[in-house]
Amino acid sequence: MKNIQLLQLLESILGKGKSTSGNNIAFFSPFVSHYKPKLEIDINTTRDGENAWHCWISDKKGRSISSLFKQMGLPKTYFEQLNKIVEWIFTY
Repeated sequence: MKNIQLLQLLESILGKGKSTSGNNIAFFSPFVSHYKPKLEIDINTTRDGENAWHCWISDKKGRSISSLFKQMGLPKTYFEQLNKIVEWIFTY
């Protein structure tokens, strides 16, 4: 199941995403300039609260969206929103 709230948060930061294979959503990478969306994020959160992501051009990757946010240098408010969404996923 795709998490709509998580997708909305990501799209508010990265712009409109495009579905790719499996549960992945591709975005234009904030790390490099490329004419295609090359940052892929698994939108399904694992039981460990992880969402793997990978930029295929810069080779930056991580296991959680919070690590992506850290590398992007986002303000604390985005981390707070992310934590609320992840907590909600495991409550229901």
